[in-house]
Amino acid sequence: MGYSFSGDIELVQLTLSNSSGQVIDISHIAMEVNIYQSLFKHYLRCDVAIGDSLNLGNILVGNEKENIPVGWTGGETLTIAYRENTDPSKDSEVPIKRHMFVLFEMTDRIKNNEFSEQYLIQGISLEAFVSIPQKIRKSYGGSEGNTIKNMIGSICNEYILPNPVSDLYSKVNIRKTVDIDETSGLEKYVIPSLSVDETIDFLANEADSESHYPYYVFYEDSEGFKFKNVPNLIQKKSEPNIPSYFYFMSNYFEATDDDDIKYEDQYKIIDFSVEKATNILENVTQGLYKAKNIKLDIINKKSEISVFDYQKEKGKFETLQRGDFFGEVGNDDVILSLSTKGNLRDKRNSLKKQIFNNVMNVSIPGDSSLNVGGIIELKFYINNSFTEDQGLDKQLSGKYIITNLRQKINTNIFTTQMTVSKDVSLI
Repeated sequence: MGYSFSGDIELVQLTLSNSSGQVIDISHIAMEVNIYQSLFKHYLRCDVAIGDSLNLGNILVGNEKENIPVGWTGGETLTIAYRENTDPSKDSEVPIKRHMFVLFEMTDRIKNNEFSEQYLIQGISLEAFVSIPQKIRKSYGGSEGNTIKNMIGSICNEYILPNPVSDLYSKVNIRKTVDIDETSGLEKYVIPSLSVDETIDFLANEADSESHYPYYVFYEDSEGFKFKNVPNLIQKKSEPNIPSYFYFMSNYFEATDDDDIKYEDQYKIIDFSVEKATNILENVTQGLYKAKNIKLDIINKKSEISVFDYQKEKGKFETLQRGDFFGEVGNDDVILSLSTKGNLRDKRNSLKKQIFNNVMNVSIPGDSSLNVGGIIELKFYINNSFTEDQGLDKQLSGKYIITNLRQKINTNIFTTQMTVSKDVSLI
């Protein structure tokens, strides 16, 4: 399929499979398909709005041998494959994105008339169903200790992407990777019957980086699973060819029959809203500027007090924009915590407040290459000028990190909706 307009989409596959081996193409009754990523959630999710005039629940056969009834039972799998067709400059077609979800809920069921109804089916990555029932009761690190990077890798191989899951994906042409950032130090832990997700979150909170300014997150994007230190993601701000998107106060670059103008439309911001702006009071009370920690040595019955001070350490943080946070706190006791790792968590809390200090929701023409954790640049022009020095809204403009992403396919129109965050305004 060739390029037509920004947001043009080819839905390659949308099929439903059940435990009886039945496979049904539901692309013609799907009103809307959404795929969700989040930097703060371990698995992809999806939902599909169905306009059902086929009585699909009765078409889904049961499995008498396994005592599974007819209709929706939960546990059906949904395979989605799609690609956008919006870049005429590329010699080859845009790669197909392919996902498999396990359905777990039907909601919002409404009877339109005696012949049709509509409802929403919701799904989550297969790995969630594989890992959720399991508990981890084991030690990590051995006698010499091990890196948290290796511990996360071991958990992914054993619980998240074991061989049976990888084998299933290979049969439907899905390939997921595991990308784990380096961690610092050798650790030993005993996991006392925690879920897989609880264990990963625990290790993420314990992980330190070589710079000792850590903020690790575990998430799934369109490529696979990632255990990433957010400062490493921010470093990508300096890479060439960061995607840039523009917002104008007028229809100055409205699409015409000219292919070059159509391509420009691909980088226009459709709409936006500011979800959160700088809140100095919140920054003070939640640890951006200063915090005191009492490090406890339980074995030797000792303690050590350390104070984190943003003004003294601000040059060591990775930032999206040049510039510092205005404000200072005189009292060291504004936040007081106890830990066995000193002020490592105080640094992480300050980093989180910095990165997510300004939050915005943005919609653009669909782009399947975008993922959470990616860096983009947004430029908001407050008049018709298209120069760097004139008309740029410096409070809204800048480089952002994508924290939540929704790929929305609606009646053959593809849009990408993002929640993005940044630290400070442009200077």
